[in-house]
Amino acid sequence: MHVPACSKLAVALIDASVTCACGCAGAGLFGTVPNGGCRDRHGHPLCEICSDQRRGAAVRPYSPGWAHKTCIVRQNRHAVATHTPVARAKRPYDTLQSTQQWKRRKEARAAVAEVLQQVDCPLEVIHPPHTLDPQELLHLTTAERERIRSVPSLHIPCEQTIIQCKQLLATTHATETGTFANGSYITDPVRFVSVLCVQSPLLVVGGDTGDRLTKVGVTYLDEQQTQQFAALLVYRGKDDYDDLDTLKEHSLAPFTGDSSAFPHIFAVLQHFIDTRSAFLNGD
Repeated sequence: MHVPACSKLAVALIDASVTCACGCAGAGLFGTVPNGGCRDRHGHPLCEICSDQRRGAAVRPYSPGWAHKTCIVRQNRHAVATHTPVARAKRPYDTLQSTQQWKRRKEARAAVAEVLQQVDCPLEVIHPPHTLDPQELLHLTTAERERIRSVPSLHIPCEQTIIQCKQLLATTHATETGTFANGSYITDPVRFVSVLCVQSPLLVVGGDTGDRLTKVGVTYLDEQQTQQFAALLVYRGKDDYDDLDTLKEHSLAPFTGDSSAFPHIFAVLQHFIDTRSAFLNGD
């Protein structure tokens, strides 16, 4: 029996195992969907992500074909999870609210404790004890400072450091002093008064005696507009003419700095009267 050539070709096509044009699936697949991708034997598009025929047709466009909605969502979540977030710059500590500062301190303490535990080192041996500024202790007497030093856990500067601090402040604030036979004085009274009374609208020169000591100096108004007296020279004696006249002796109280040109304290007081319109007070 003669079989036409076209019939033989049809039988060959039916018996042949046709594969997908892209080669991604095996037997049972044929052709591609119009916009690309693969489809199963029933003509349903296959998922480009999972290629699972049992989950039903892929209905969401997914280049180059289609994909299940759940597969697309799962893949997007995975991409977000594996993305490395950009570190945010922390705000400065002093700009935070009180609660935020407390949280920041809590995090810092926890981080420090973890590091110390890893290296097995106690905090006490690396944290230096707090040392007070010597200027904060100048208002205390030597005995009071010695009582503080008797407490082992309290650390304050030694007396030698306190003395050095006083000497430094005396230089920077023009309070250096000198002594003579029966008294003491400010070595640069002109600079001392210019620093002390720079904002005082009132300046009065004079002196008085009390408790067997005579004090010669200036009266001024402080920042609270309260009247204050600053002694420039103090000696043990009376405020009569004989004792006051001894202050004019040559080289009794030599001045330095801005006051080096004045021979005695009375020349300094006269300078204040001439240049600063100071009043003269006495009894």
